[in-house]
Amino acid sequence: ASLLAVQQRFHADLVGGPVRRIFPDGTPAWYAQLGFFEPRKEPEGPTRNNIDTGNALIAVQVFTKLGLRFDSDFALSGGEDLLFSMQARRLGARLAWAPQAQVAEHVSANRLRLRWLLARAYRGGCVTSLADYRLYPCLLVCGRNLGKATLYQLSYSRNLSTLSRKAL
Repeated sequence: ASLLAVQQRFHADLVGGPVRRIFPDGTPAWYAQLGFFEPRKEPEGPTRNNIDTGNALIAVQVFTKLGLRFDSDFALSGGEDLLFSMQARRLGARLAWAPQAQVAEHVSANRLRLRWLLARAYRGGCVTSLADYRLYPCLLVCGRNLGKATLYQLSYSRNLSTLSRKAL
């Protein structure tokens, strides 16, 4: 109901909301505070950020009038929602955020492993670069994205450094 209310109030084509993570029993409290699984925080209303489909409402017109589809090339890597959101914005869709429309997701124990977190950080940088390249296939964008991917990796590295200190 919250997603729909925000959609109607702001005449948005895509509306997203935060996803609260629920960790397995026995997960140390400090783990949840590392930032890997933090729900997005931003005020209600129009947003410049992309909408993840873990908690989203998409108006049917995005499919029928804009002709958008989720790109199956991203099906195994993730990021199809990132590209979809970027394409929708580029075609004039209005995106909005509904902070009160929170949903919960259970985090499996395998996602708490250092190996998974490193792979996620790497994949996040790669997917962001690929999505940008799909929309703007030029050398300048590729160079900018390499920098973005590196910064993405570094932010995860800082969190991983904290994780390894806490784990020891």
